[in-house]
Amino acid sequence: MTSPTSRRTLLGALLAGGALAAAPSLPRLPYDDPATYLSHQLSWQTWPYQATVTLHEPADAVAERLWPGMGVLEAIDPHTCLLRLGADTIPTLVWMITSVDADFTLTHGPPELADALHTQATRCLNAVQGPPHTT
Repeated sequence: MTSPTSRRTLLGALLAGGALAAAPSLPRLPYDDPATYLSHQLSWQTWPYQATVTLHEPADAVAERLWPGMGVLEAIDPHTCLLRLGADTIPTLVWMITSVDADFTLTHGPPELADALHTQATRCLNAVQGPPHTT
């Protein structure tokens, strides 16, 4: 990964319309084009709450259900992929993760995200089974 200083230098060169080939001191982009690089850098990493989930579907099947800027999708193998995303609140992360409409495993995230996902799962289960009886 490039350092923040290197990223600022690269971003400045890109915004100024400078040719990257003419600047051999700049780091090589980890992606094929500057737009993809900037999209990955500016999506999930800028949010105060970040998570990574393993989706139990192929990346190409999931990609069509994501909106631009939602996060970074990476294929793991032909059957699973990683989704890295960020949001301003934990409830928003829960909504984003579940809106993908795929089975998933929480791979990394703040501790309160697991609690929020459990709460949402209980809420959904109660919607079809009825709330637990208290006596």
